[in-house]
Order: sequence, then C-alpha cells, then structure tokens
Amino acid sequence: MKKLIYTVVCFILFFHMRVAQTTNERALIISGGGARAAWGAGFAKAMYESGRDYRLYGGTSAGALIMGPIALKKFDQLETLFQHITNRDVYNVNPLTKKGNFKFFKNIWRGLIGRNSLGETKKLRLLLEQMISEKEYQALKSLKTELFCITTNFGQQREVVKCSENESYSDMLDWIWASSTVPVIMKPLEKEGQIWVDGGLVDNTPVDHAFQRGVRHIDVICLYPEKPLAMKKKLTLSNISMQLLHTMITSNEMQSSQIAQLLAKIEGNVQVHYYYMPQSDAAYLSNLFSFDHNVLAGGFDRGYQAFKKHPFLHQVFKSKQH
Repeated sequence: MKKLIYTVVCFILFFHMRVAQTTNERALIISGGGARAAWGAGFAKAMYESGRDYRLYGGTSAGALIMGPIALKKFDQLETLFQHITNRDVYNVNPLTKKGNFKFFKNIWRGLIGRNSLGETKKLRLLLEQMISEKEYQALKSLKTELFCITTNFGQQREVVKCSENESYSDMLDWIWASSTVPVIMKPLEKEGQIWVDGGLVDNTPVDHAFQRGVRHIDVICLYPEKPLAMKKKLTLSNISMQLLHTMITSNEMQSSQIAQLLAKIEGNVQVHYYYMPQSDAAYLSNLFSFDHNVLAGGFDRGYQAFKKHPFLHQVFKSKQH
C-alpha cells in the first residue's frame, strides 16, 4: 500500500512537468512467475505475429529472463529452449526431486552447515548468455530498444531498477539473474557490496516504471490468473512455498493494476492492457520452481494458443476522451 500511495503522489506532482518526454511508442511488461516464463514466451510470440512491436521491454524475475530474447524476436529459440530445459540447466545445486518437491534431507543438511539457500542457480547465469549474446545486446542498444528489470536490495529492503541504457552486458545479465533469484530457495547475488534477490518481493509487475519513461501505451503479460488459484489441501513444504509466492504475486499485482487505473484517470492518452493467464494454464504450470521440459513445452504452446483464441479477453485501463 505504501508503494501505491508513494507512486501516485509522485506521478501527480511530476507527470505534467514531463509532457514533452511522453511518446506514442509501446512498452511490453512481463511479470514474474517462475517456470510460467514458458507460457509468457508463447503468448508474446502470438502477440508479435498479430503485429505488436515495442520500444521498451520491462520485466521482473521470470519476465526479466525472457524479455531480451523476446525483444530480439528469438521465439523459435525460446520454444526450443522450453522443449529441452531441465532443472540441471538452471540449478548447479538442485533443491528439488524429479517430481518437483523439495529434497528433505539434503535441504536440512544445507541449513545445518550454514548455507544461505536450499539451492544455487549459477547454471541459470550461464544460460542467460546463451539466450542473449553480447553482440545482440549491443544491437538492441544501437536500435534504441531499452530493457529494464526490477531487483531487490535485500539489506536495504528496497526495489532497484536496472536499465540496459546504463548497464554493460555483463552487469545487465547479473541484474536479470538477481531479479529471478527467489530467496531461501536460490542463493542471493552478492554484488557491489550488497545482497540482491528477486524483484518480485517488491514489484512483480513494474508498469509504473514504463510510465516514468514516458510510455503511455503498455501491454502487460501477467504470469498468473486474475483470480488466485485455490491452495492445495496437502500442506507440504513445496505447497506452502508455492502459496507464499502466489500470495506475494497477488498482492503486488493488485497494487500494479490500481496504479495503472489511477494513472489512466490522471494522465491523458493512456492505454494499459493486462493479459492474465487462464486458470487452467496457471494450474498446469503450478510448480514455479521446477523446470521440466515435458511440462514447459506444453506451457509455451498454451501461451501461444491463449492469445490466438482469446486476444481480447483482458483488462483495459484507458483514459477518457475529453
């Protein structure tokens, strides 16, 4: 709630001082959602085929991971990735069983010996280099296509925005990696004397940052349903962890949509389109921490078909014409 109030007050004070900086170009924002990145990539492919294109791409966590390849239109490569990926491509220390549950004794042991996480994702950082090369990163910058992600400064308990306009290739990949590092489950990134973790803790759907960059036409791919899934009755560690993450995502999403709705009333010529996952697709991709290609390949196809079949089933915030 504090973020919502602070953001709205700032926009009321400064928006009309930034009129000359507004643009008719579009932004694509992709929320966090773990393994549901596969669904988001498929959905984005269908949006592109319908004629959508963007200058600004922003994301948190899973959204940050796929925004670079999406900006580069590498949809075939993304589809191939999700057809073959396994937990071994993401975790160098895997906290999960083949069924996607937490390894009980191994995780207790890591806690007893003083580790700060159940798993580690150094392999994900290497995978990022395959998803977007330095040459491709520089090409995006030369075309004035901007990427930004949200990460959390854990020690200072605040969100930080990292943008390709100001970051080197290596640093930007580090920030994207940090943006997708779920605390406790994944080892935090230590960089610049600070500890960095998942941006979804503070801003899972960073629509407001697109507004701050002067963009007024925004499409948002939400890697969660509009109405939260019911909690599974069996209270395993895995289910409780999932529910905590879902609760955090839902809370952040409500703030994000409220901000978009208020800004549409305050500022003219605003259009924000929220595209939510269908409940059935969210249930299909309910394990956000496990990367099983047998599931994710289907997730990519479900995302693609979701836009193809229902391109207008979404929530729209639009300025009234005067």
